[in-house]
Amino acid sequence: MHVRQLISDAAVKYRPLSVLFELTHRCHLACVHCYLDDNHQWQDKARELTTHEAMDVITQLRAAGCMFLTISGGETFLRPDLFELLRHARKLGLAVTLFTTGTLLRAEHLPELAGMYLRGVELSLYSADPEVHDTITARPGSHQKTMRALMQLLEHKIPVAIKCPLLRANASSYPGLTALAERLSVRLTIDPMVAATNAGQLAPVHMRLTQAQLAELYSRPELYADATARSAPDPESAICAIGKRSCVVGPFGDVYTCIGYQRPLGNLRTHSFREIWSDTGILHRLRRLRVADLPVCGSCEKSGYCGRCAGSALLEHGNFAGPSSWACENAAAKDAAAGRVPQPSAAERAHMNGPRIRRHLPVLA
Repeated sequence: MHVRQLISDAAVKYRPLSVLFELTHRCHLACVHCYLDDNHQWQDKARELTTHEAMDVITQLRAAGCMFLTISGGETFLRPDLFELLRHARKLGLAVTLFTTGTLLRAEHLPELAGMYLRGVELSLYSADPEVHDTITARPGSHQKTMRALMQLLEHKIPVAIKCPLLRANASSYPGLTALAERLSVRLTIDPMVAATNAGQLAPVHMRLTQAQLAELYSRPELYADATARSAPDPESAICAIGKRSCVVGPFGDVYTCIGYQRPLGNLRTHSFREIWSDTGILHRLRRLRVADLPVCGSCEKSGYCGRCAGSALLEHGNFAGPSSWACENAAAKDAAAGRVPQPSAAERAHMNGPRIRRHLPVLA
C-alpha cells in the first residue's frame, strides 16, 4: 500500500499510525525556546514510566496499529534504559525515529545504534556558528558535541537529519545550515514555528521571526518550494489530524492528541491505550471538527495556507476554535513572499496584534 493511502486510511479508521513517545522531560540543556517546563521536571524523575511500563506502552501502541514511533524527550539519552526500549520497539517491527541533541552520545553507543536500522536520528542544531548555537542552548560547548555526534552517526551509516527551529536569535543561520546539510548529504528541516510552553508561558512566542523575516524565508524556493502556492480552503475538511492518526504519550503515562493540545485523554497507568483511544468523549468531539466549524477561520480565504494550529490558538488566545496570531502572520508573510499585498482578513485584523494570553484549557462543547 502506498504511504499516502496508508495515512489516509489511518485517519478514516482512527488508527494511531504515528506516535510520539516522550520518555522524559528532563534535559541538561536550557534552550531558550523550549516548550517544556523551565525546570525540565528533574524533580519528577521518579514519576516517569518504568522500563517495564514503557515497554508495555510500546507493545500496546503496536497492537493498536502504530507503525511509526518517534522516541523523544527532553534528552532521550538521560534514560538509562533507552537502548532496551529501542530494541523492544524494533523487535515489534516499528519504524523508529530518535530525537536527541546528540550531546550525550558516546562512541560505544554507535555500533548498537547502527545495528538497529532506525528510521533515523534527528539532531537539533541551531546554527553552523558555535556561538549562536551555544547561546540558544545556554550551554557552552554544546555545538561541538552535537557536531561530533552528527559526524559519528554518518561514519556508522546511521540515517541522520538536522532540524532547526528558527528564532530571531538565529534568523540568519539557515544559509550556513543549508550549506552544511548539502555538504554532508543530510536532510535539513527549518521550522519557523515556535510554541508557547506546556505550562502556558509565552516567552518563546516572542522569539518568533518577524513577519518580514518570515517573508524573506518563504521567498527562498530551496527551503520552501511551495510557500507561495495557494490552496483554496475546504470547509468540509478536518481542521488537522488531531485525534485521528497520531498522538503523544508523555513520560508519566498521559496520552495527548498532540503536543499542542495539553489536555490528557487518559493515563496508561490506569487505562489501556485501546480504552483511551476508543472511548474518550473529547476525542469523538475533536474528530468531528471541520474547518466550517471554526467561527472566524472557517470563512477566511487564507485558511488553506495559513498553517493554523488549534493548539497554538488555545495556548495563546484561550480559544481552540479561534484564529491564532501565528497563522495570520504566517499567511501575510506568504502573501508578501508571493508579491501579493492583499487587505488583511477579519481574522488578521482581530488577532495579528491581539493579546496573547493563556487561559484554562476549555472542554469542547
